[in-house]
Amino acid sequence: MKSLASVTAGLTTTALLFATQLPGQSSFPEIHELHRRVAIIRSQLPQITALSDKYAAFLGRDGSGRFLISRRIDPAFFLEFTTRAGGPPDTQDADNPAIAGLALLPVRHWVGTAFGVAAKAEQLRSQARPVLIIGPANGRPESLLGDVPFIDDGARNSDRADASLNGIANMIAAWTLYCEVVSAATRNGWQPGVLLSVLMPGATAHNARAKFRMPDVTPDPIPGGVLGAHYLDAVDSILAHAAAPAHVTLMDTVAARLRALRNSGATLFAGSCGHYLMEEIPHDAASSTTFSVLPAAGSVAPNGMPSSKRGDAMVWFGYGGYDCPNADVSRSFQQLGLRVVLATDHLPDYPPDNVLAEIPLLWQLPDGTVPLPFAPGRVAPISSVDMALHYIWFRRLLTPP
Repeated sequence: MKSLASVTAGLTTTALLFATQLPGQSSFPEIHELHRRVAIIRSQLPQITALSDKYAAFLGRDGSGRFLISRRIDPAFFLEFTTRAGGPPDTQDADNPAIAGLALLPVRHWVGTAFGVAAKAEQLRSQARPVLIIGPANGRPESLLGDVPFIDDGARNSDRADASLNGIANMIAAWTLYCEVVSAATRNGWQPGVLLSVLMPGATAHNARAKFRMPDVTPDPIPGGVLGAHYLDAVDSILAHAAAPAHVTLMDTVAARLRALRNSGATLFAGSCGHYLMEEIPHDAASSTTFSVLPAAGSVAPNGMPSSKRGDAMVWFGYGGYDCPNADVSRSFQQLGLRVVLATDHLPDYPPDNVLAEIPLLWQLPDGTVPLPFAPGRVAPISSVDMALHYIWFRRLLTPP
């Protein structure tokens, strides 16, 4: 086991990009807005740490502790925390009244949802399940939710206009919280289990042993605020990398090629085998004029996309490379005659000839980005933030006027 001192020293050594202030350009508003949101979440670290101390005591009382997330309220957020590399084991659906744990309720907008969220929070608390809401402070119905613990995602308004950005900001806030719950647990005398990416050696055995609370382990205490700040630093580094002039030019150039294909009659698809986007893209595309819906990654096959035709284009967000851990999508896309824009962490050395362009993403395996002094050595994934940012960026560049 690494010493606490060595890990803390590593956490304070950050790349120059972490401290970079993004340039004041208007060509990529998603990056600037998320950078602003990170600052707002960072300003709440003392409150997040205090909440985490309380939650760690609750979750450590017996062997039934876990995170509960309402799948109905936000399916993408639920999937992001389910069997997730760098995340907690045993995440369950808060909509199941029989399961104990800490319920996280992510809210993307209050318009049309306030009474439903308030009713859900009241139901959960009546069942002795603590509730934390993550969402916009602007427009929050204090009369309904005034005493429910809350993390502000920094949204400028409470309507649906920024729902996609709010979903990403909620995810950032939640992983910051999880970092602080992990460190609070060590100060409370117990060690949380953390899952390892299935693409890493030994993951199957490690994950089979992982429990939300690891039994019979007393870790060295980690100071409050350290892990959460490191995660937010990593998000800022992702944003700074995305804002680099060469990367912005690449995104603009690729988007221009995709618009030309659409103008010539091609349909544009988007898809991913990453946790968050696997749910986000189908829900988003169902009401979008930009992308058509892709079936679940595991069902992609020559007969799995009846609406596609040869020459259509796919914007594909890969996890750990091009192909999914459980699906050979590159072969299927080639058989379908799709032209592919590939955005991933590990670009192939020799991409298939139907790959139109490659977008390098900054995140890297094992995906957990914050160093830990115990196995598996890292916590809190960042891949979904990186992929979701580029998805909504492409969506803006490609949305018809």
